[in-house]
Amino acid sequence: MPKIICLLSVFAMFIFSCKSTEKIIKQSVGLNIELLYKVWSVDSMILGDKVVSGFELGDPQYEFTKDGQRIKSYTTPPHKESVNYFIRNDSIHYKSEKALPSSAIAILTDSTLVLKNEKAIWKLYIRK
Repeated sequence: MPKIICLLSVFAMFIFSCKSTEKIIKQSVGLNIELLYKVWSVDSMILGDKVVSGFELGDPQYEFTKDGQRIKSYTTPPHKESVNYFIRNDSIHYKSEKALPSSAIAILTDSTLVLKNEKAIWKLYIRK
C-alpha cells in the first residue's frame, strides 16, 4: 500500500510540474506573446557600435512555434537548426547543448520584434 501512495505522489508531482512549466512558458508581463509565433526575418544586429545587416548575416529567419521550438533557417546555403525555448518575464530562454544567451523581448508588435541581450540587439521584421 505505501508503494502505491508513493507512486501516486510522484505521478501527482509530475503532473503539477508539467502544469507549472506550461504557466511559465506563457507568463508575460506586458506583451502579447501570441504575436511571437511567426517567421521573422533579421533586419539587423547591433554589436556595440557596429551594425550588421540581415543580408550580411546570410539573411537568417527565425520561427518561434507555440510548442517551444525556435527554428533558425537560411536560404543560402539552405539549412535549418532548431532549439527549444521558453518565455519567462518577457525574455526568451533557450534549452540547448550550446550556450545561447537569454534575450529580453524589448519590442513585440505584429510586424516588429526587437531582442536584446548583453552581447547584441536583434531587430527582426515580418517579410511581406
